[in-house]
Parts: sequence; C-alpha cells; structure tokens
Amino acid sequence: MTSNDNDNGNTNGNENNNKQILITGATGALGFSSASYLYEQGYNIIVVGRNMEKLQDMYKNFTASQCTIIQNPLVSEEAIKGLFKTIKEKIGKLDALVNCAGAINEKPINIVKEQDIMDIFHINTFSPILLTKYFSKKSNHNANASIIFISSLASYNGSKGLSIYASTKGALDGMIMSLSAEFNGDIRVNSIVPGMMDDGMGSNFIKNISNETHEKFQKDYILGLGKAQDVAHMIEYLISEKSRWITGQKFFLDGGYLSR
Repeated sequence: MTSNDNDNGNTNGNENNNKQILITGATGALGFSSASYLYEQGYNIIVVGRNMEKLQDMYKNFTASQCTIIQNPLVSEEAIKGLFKTIKEKIGKLDALVNCAGAINEKPINIVKEQDIMDIFHINTFSPILLTKYFSKKSNHNANASIIFISSLASYNGSKGLSIYASTKGALDGMIMSLSAEFNGDIRVNSIVPGMMDDGMGSNFIKNISNETHEKFQKDYILGLGKAQDVAHMIEYLISEKSRWITGQKFFLDGGYLSR
C-alpha cells in the first residue's frame, strides 16, 4: 500500500534531487532520523514500515514529490518481491537501500526458544538479505548504487542476554566483503556499526536501567552516548559520491567505546 498527500518537494538544486533512496524500518527512531536527514539534503525517499497509520502520521509534513510511503511488513520473500514491483511501477530504479529495520530481544541463552531465534533472525538478517537480492537485480537499481546495513556494537563487545541479537548483526557484517566482490563495483556495500544511542533502539534499554548503570555507560563512551542523527550523517556519506571509492567496509560509530 502506498500513500502521500502533499505535492511540493524540498529541492536544494543539487544532484541529490535525482536520487531515489529506499529506507526500511522508517517508523523507528533511526529510520525516521535517517529519512528526515536525507529528505532535508534533497534526496527522494521511499519509506517502508509495517503500520500505515504510523507512517502517515510521522511523514505527514513530507511532500509527495520527494517522499513515497509504502506499507509492507517485509515478512516473506513474496512481500519483498511485491515491494520492488510496486517501486518499479511507481518510481523506477533505486540508487540506495538503507536497512534500518531491526529488533532486539534480550534473553539469556538458556531460556531462548527456537521461535525467538527465528523471529529476530527474520527481521534482522533474512529480510535484509532478501531486500539485497531484489535490489541487486539490474532492473531495480541504477549504476553506482549503494547498500547500507545497520549492524551493532553488540557483535563486537560481549553483552549479557544479547547473544542471539549479536549473531543476527554479525551475520550481516560477514556478508559485506563477499557481496562487494560479487557486485564488482556495480553496487557498493557497507555496514555501519553503532554503539548505544540515547534516542535509538537503545533508548528503551536506557529507560529501564538505574542511574548508576546509566552513569557507567556515559563514562564508557568517551564522547558520550550517540544520537540517531550521528548514524544518519554516515548513511548520507556512504550513499553519496563522496564515498565512491569505499565498499566492503565496516564503520564503527561508538563514541570511542572500543578504544577505552
């Protein structure tokens, strides 16, 4: 399902006005921040989420000429295939795929159920792989296209209760060099590895911890906790011509956490 009501675009008079960027997880903090920043920079955005009412409310001030809203839960290959069929018919070829959809499930390994594993792998790993499959078809992307995966510092720094979540993100990072070789320059593939953000997926975690634990987190991050916009800025760089010589790389945005 697609929707948009406004009709005046945000034209900055630059080459971004011709770029079509697909953003999944567009109702999450990171997805919305990224979509908003790319919109401000003049990119044409296609925002995808599960809930049309929420999408329409969050993007109600975005203009139809520059923002296309699509409801799609991305729960199956057929759904993802249908998404690209809709985009091809309504918009044409894409210039970038930004995988912001994600979920977290904090459970010790000794109580994890098989369904828990399948559910989080489907959202965090299987869907991005299938999105990559259909994006990579010549009929769906322009030359010099780009794919961005959003990983997590949890895959590189052990945290209790996050072993399954960490493995879903580590799987994505394990793909990027092979995909870069496979695409052979036609599509650049990179991963962003963010640390804890106080307005991203980690915000719910932060709300439920003690002041003492929160202060420890603040000290562990040399530059403090991050913001979703910090990631949005890196996304814009990696889909732009400024990063034309970069592929198969992981970019750690952790406020100095790993160097402490």
